[in-house]
Amino acid sequence: MKNQNKILSGLLSVIIGFAGSILAIDLLSKPDNVAISFNPIDSLSGFFFTFVFMMGTIGWIVGGLVLIAYLSAFYFLGTWIYKLISRKK
Repeated sequence: MKNQNKILSGLLSVIIGFAGSILAIDLLSKPDNVAISFNPIDSLSGFFFTFVFMMGTIGWIVGGLVLIAYLSAFYFLGTWIYKLISRKK
């Protein structure tokens, strides 16, 4: 049960990190007079387009690796926070 809670904490952190990255990409890619919206497909296509535009085909690989590294950092952050909380109980 304890390991399952640790995994769930990490996945919740990944979801929060993914939502935050989508909003950050949308905020940075839109002009000031356009409202921010939660549109994951549009934001991820803009994210990958920047890598592909700059690096060509290898940009798909680099963009994917950057996204995986970013989300795995949030997973490990979530499990670390769970360890801190469970240690204090």
